Amino acid sequence: MRVAELSDGKLYVTKTYVKASGGCSAPAAKNADEAKSRLGQMRYRQFARPGQGPASGAREAQIMIGHPSNSGLQMDQVTQLYIPAFFVNELRLWQDDSLVLAMEGGISISEDPNIRFTYVSNGAKRFRAEAKDTKGHVFQNEWKVDDSGI
Repeated sequence: MRVAELSDGKLYVTKTYVKASGGCSAPAAKNADEAKSRLGQMRYRQFARPGQGPASGAREAQIMIGHPSNSGLQMDQVTQLYIPAFFVNELRLWQDDSLVLAMEGGISISEDPNIRFTYVSNGAKRFRAEAKDTKGHVFQNEWKVDDSGI
């Protein structure tokens, strides 16, 4: 909206709808059917194999979760109604039974979240993840870890 004041003191207002992309109010980039097909799919990636990382034993890894992650601020372009919030709100990662990471998510979690993190290996032979979303879905996966990587 713009307001202009003329030299005679009169105010004029103009407004127009601007369709913008990006930010937390933009609709998801992928179609709904594609989003449903990858919902909860998880991948784990390790960036350095044992012995290749820092001398401290710290390792870097990434967990990737297929999820549409709607903030609740996006508007359906056809119905002009707001799309309900739907995002990953909890994530827990373990090496064997030792908790590595616990996270609480919010509306700022991206579509198909990718969480990259550093941890110290305890020699575990498996890495597992559990994620929950705002609709109560629980997603779990487990990966075998050995000396040659994943």
